[in-house]
Amino acid sequence: SSSRSSIFVRSRRPRTIRFAPRGGAAIRLDVRRAVGSHAGDHVRVDWQLKTSSGAALDAKELLFDTGNVDVVVGHGDFLPALHGALAGAELKIGEPETMKVSAEQAFGARDARLGPLKVPAANAPAGMKTGDMAGLSNGMMARVLSVDAEAVTIDANHVYAGEDLDMTVTLLEAPNVDSLETATVAGGCFWGLELAYQREPG
Repeated sequence: SSSRSSIFVRSRRPRTIRFAPRGGAAIRLDVRRAVGSHAGDHVRVDWQLKTSSGAALDAKELLFDTGNVDVVVGHGDFLPALHGALAGAELKIGEPETMKVSAEQAFGARDARLGPLKVPAANAPAGMKTGDMAGLSNGMMARVLSVDAEAVTIDANHVYAGEDLDMTVTLLEAPNVDSLETATVAGGCFWGLELAYQREPG
């Protein structure tokens, strides 16, 4: 009978090892690349987020990209759970790893102080309807949950707050451990500049 074995090595290229045990037939071992990444490394990954029920997250509710992205481990606005999965981890290139992400590591626990809250209809802008986003005096945004003659019910929690998530990460290529340069950019409108960067894939 024949069997297939796998070993893991630190390698930037796929390798196949052939050897012949004494008195036996030649054996081929397929070597899968296991590479580690650390804080500051530039890593290219494909990552996906789903709710515990298997539903994909609505991209409109996220301030970061999913799918194929470039990440500097420990920096940027991706979920801390992604950086945690990459820092010090040894992932095999091209092989997806799925892990559980607690609500605290994702969008945080729900905060009762943020909603749901009822606002007297007389104090709410006219014409509001369920699903609208309302700007609050403290600068936060709240989602309108329901509207009736008496009150408008709002919630400023993130729509995925309090939810555990499933995160799948696939390392697409070996981490780039070379130091990256920092670019300093000046803009007349901070929010406009930030929005422009948010719209750039990755």
